[in-house]
Amino acid sequence: MPTTKIHWGQIVTVFSIILFFLWAATQWTAWRLGFQEQLGIPWFELTSHFPVYFPLIFFWWWYAYDAYAPGIF
Repeated sequence: MPTTKIHWGQIVTVFSIILFFLWAATQWTAWRLGFQEQLGIPWFELTSHFPVYFPLIFFWWWYAYDAYAPGIF
C-alpha cells in the first residue's frame, strides 16, 4: 500500500468517536450539575426535561466550574 494514500475512512471514524465521547461527557456533566440555568442555553431539547448542549461547551464548563464542583470534573 502506498504511503501517500490518505485513509479517509479511518480519519472520519476517529473523529466520530471523539465527537461521540465528547458529547457524552458534555451531557453527563450537565446531568451531574442538574441542568442548571448557569450552564447556558441548550443547543436544542429532545424533551421538555432533557436539554442537549453543544459538545465543545464542556471545556468552558470545565474552566468555569471546576473550582465549584471538583468531584464532577
